[in-house]
Amino acid sequence: MYGDSSSAGGACAGGRRDGGDMGRHSEVVNPDHYCGTVECIDAIRAALGPDKFISYCQGQVLKYIWRAGKKGDDNWLTDLQKAEFYLDMMLGKDPRSE
Repeated sequence: MYGDSSSAGGACAGGRRDGGDMGRHSEVVNPDHYCGTVECIDAIRAALGPDKFISYCQGQVLKYIWRAGKKGDDNWLTDLQKAEFYLDMMLGKDPRSE
């Protein structure tokens, strides 16, 4: 769940490590620039622990909702999808493993 590092989904190039297609806005869930052996969000979760990680995610949800639509064009949708990603993480559902 929150502090469980085994829930890391970590995929690269818009796909899952098992070769399957992630489908749901992969540029939000697993952007190419976050690929590596340990993803940043997993390191943050491990460093903060479950309670502080939830607070971190709350801050991210607020940030992305706050700035949605302020960058022009269709970026509002991407920001709302990023907020949804962090909301899912707060609820213990790692979108990277879907």
